[in-house]
Amino acid sequence: MRSFSNVVLAIGAMGLGLLAGSAQGSVLLFETAAGGALVSGDLPTYGDNVTAVTQGGHKYALTEGATPNVTASYLNTIPYGPGGYGDLSNILYRYKSPITAADFMELKLTADAGYKVRLHSFQFGAYGAAVRTLDILEVRDESNAVLYSESPNTVPATGHDSNVFGTPLVGQSLTIRFSESGSNNYNNGLDNVVFSQVVVPEPASALLFGSVCYLATTNSRRRCR
Repeated sequence: MRSFSNVVLAIGAMGLGLLAGSAQGSVLLFETAAGGALVSGDLPTYGDNVTAVTQGGHKYALTEGATPNVTASYLNTIPYGPGGYGDLSNILYRYKSPITAADFMELKLTADAGYKVRLHSFQFGAYGAAVRTLDILEVRDESNAVLYSESPNTVPATGHDSNVFGTPLVGQSLTIRFSESGSNNYNNGLDNVVFSQVVVPEPASALLFGSVCYLATTNSRRRCR
């Protein structure tokens, strides 16, 4: 028969699983299913409820699974297919006409109720084999709190700039926002956005986990006396 402490530890491990949720991950490649460039008409649905590598005529990568409970939305953006952005192709760049430095480009990822979205990484390529600068590069959550800021952010003339989060950023929604000054507002291209979803435990599950942790601690102290 299992000891009380072993049972408590087993239940506690279950609680940790509930708190962690089941992580899954998708990558926005900004490509059609055939590998070509998206057009503006693709953006309203691109990145929504991804469950397959090819879906709705669009292409994704699934690094850890699907993200069926996350949707994507875009502001002041245009997809672009040919190369010229470092070693990236099929990118998303900031565009509005006319445009000012206050006109941000935004990619917003929003999770359904009962889930959170996690942002793992994204990349930028510089146009025209020249070093480019993003005046503002931020990630904000649903409360508009800044979770990450690299302003200004320098993008190298060759290759690409990677923004990788060892501990993923987490929120009900996460918005990648960037801006660059000057009339040429297409000098930096966004690509390879890696995100995932996680289940939010119900209050009862969180309470059970907290109670189990308390019992485990109490029992351990008694055994040590």
